[in-house]
Amino acid sequence: MKAINNRRANRLSLGLPLRYKIRGQTEFGRSVTKDISTGGVRFTAESYIKPATEISLEIDIFSKIINSIGKVKWAQALPHSNRYQIGLQFIEIESVNKSFLSEYINFKHEFREE
Repeated sequence: MKAINNRRANRLSLGLPLRYKIRGQTEFGRSVTKDISTGGVRFTAESYIKPATEISLEIDIFSKIINSIGKVKWAQALPHSNRYQIGLQFIEIESVNKSFLSEYINFKHEFREE
């Protein structure tokens, strides 16, 4: 039996460098995406970030920085680690950045299928 995918957008497993900070704070954390779509991103954080927290993101795609604001949808402790996986939904992203991200994801999907 196949699992049902409730996601609204194609998700791509890909490690892209990112910087993140909780809105209103000054310190950035660094991470790498685990997967990404036009709707959100999953990454690993050094500390727990509670759901509904708004985060500023800078994602580096071939030296083009995609800035966005996201809201944490879920956070899960990684086994045997002091780190957490964070599932984040984009709530603010410029249309030009969203289009670039969509084209990049579609290109990568097509490239992997060949």
